Amino acid sequence: MEDLGVYAFFFSLSTIVFFLTNLGFRQLIVTSSIYHDTSQYMKVRFVLSIISMVFVSVVGFLLKPDYFVLCLLISSIKFFESISEIGYAYFQKYQNHNYQSKLLFFKSLLSGLLVYFLIKQGFTLTQILFFISSLHFASIVFFELPKLKEELVSLSFFNVFMLNRSDFEFVKFAFPLGVGLFLINLNLNLSRIMSGMYLSEFDTAVLAASLQLSLALTPVVTGFSQVILPKFSKLISNSSVEKAISYFVVLTIVLFFMSTLLMMGAYFFGEVILEYIYNSDIANCYYIFTVCLLGVSFNYIASLSTVVLTACEKYKLQRDIMLFCIVINLFLMLLFIDHYGLASLAWSFVLSSFLRLFLLYVYAGRTLISIRRLKSIP
Repeated sequence: MEDLGVYAFFFSLSTIVFFLTNLGFRQLIVTSSIYHDTSQYMKVRFVLSIISMVFVSVVGFLLKPDYFVLCLLISSIKFFESISEIGYAYFQKYQNHNYQSKLLFFKSLLSGLLVYFLIKQGFTLTQILFFISSLHFASIVFFELPKLKEELVSLSFFNVFMLNRSDFEFVKFAFPLGVGLFLINLNLNLSRIMSGMYLSEFDTAVLAASLQLSLALTPVVTGFSQVILPKFSKLISNSSVEKAISYFVVLTIVLFFMSTLLMMGAYFFGEVILEYIYNSDIANCYYIFTVCLLGVSFNYIASLSTVVLTACEKYKLQRDIMLFCIVINLFLMLLFIDHYGLASLAWSFVLSSFLRLFLLYVYAGRTLISIRRLKSIP
């Protein structure tokens, strides 16, 4: 349980740092009408990811020096994931979802089988993370980079660190979107960080297990959002705003129905699922899992409105909404954590997630209506 608590803390720390420096490149490759050079995306991503890895490792060493190797391995996995994301974005841009899906499927399957086998053989968490990191590295070298060979022909080991004026202008352009995505993940991981700082390792482990299981469908929702993003971008640029609004309404209903089914499943089977996957100690806290899933469900539904706003290039608006919600979340956690402990972190996350959902949908709807009015003017 202590290892799980420490792992959750470093995982959350690495996630929010890497999301800040990832700068939403995956969305920009698909939607940007200005920047098209894949090699520039890769070069800037590589440099920023190195900086992120060093920063996380230093912070980890200062906060928990006994777990420095664990922190270093987690940050290295995040580094490899951030590099892979450029290739995934390239495949997405050119509608090559088949190769991307196969790669993600087999990587995830191998990771799961590897973790299961190593646990059964008695390997430590640090050793398991080393093998997972090696798997990510092998995937990049043997499967991902060869597919991007022609796009990255201008890059070499010697010039990858040589950022020029155009690269800095590119970072400036992407920064608002990057901050918005960083804030989204900060809100998701803030409760785990607060728990690691103010509560026990057991509480952090319970919260980490509950959130991780709640986020199990995130790759599905993320993949769904990435597939429909080019569709919305094309509809809006081609003045098919009425069709975009129709899709927006229908997909909202679908996501709401899916989230309702998830909540019903958690209500009736949450305790059984937690005991089967984790243990009876965490299963006894299934109430926290149900609350966390409610907050995550709001984020699932909100993902559609972020797709619409991204397609309309409303990056700063998403950032401002998320920043406001994080301030509310942090305020509620600090106000109630001494009296209600773990429950206060879970419910603060739910309230801030609902507030974000409401604001995003209001502005997404207003943006689509405004564009429709402008397009209708002769």
